[in-house]
Amino acid sequence: MLGNIISAAAGRTLARSLGGAAAGPAGAAIGAVVPVLIPYAARALGPAGMAAAAVGGLLFSRHLAKKAKRREALAAVQADARTLRKDLRKIR
Repeated sequence: MLGNIISAAAGRTLARSLGGAAAGPAGAAIGAVVPVLIPYAARALGPAGMAAAAVGGLLFSRHLAKKAKRREALAAVQADARTLRKDLRKIR
């Protein structure tokens, strides 16, 4: 029973991160497969393996957040450079 609840919560979280209903057939496939695979993975990994998987997922999500932040900063710098070029062209 507890495994079903954890599987449902993990499936919902994964579906939301992949785009929810907008994910289309891929989201439906993930929604069907994840609740079946998580209990098997949990039994195979054991408590230490699940803790390691959780830490790995946390580190990976932090890496993705940093990467997105760098992309936003780069886009802002490039936008500033474009406006600066336009302003310089007006002066000439």
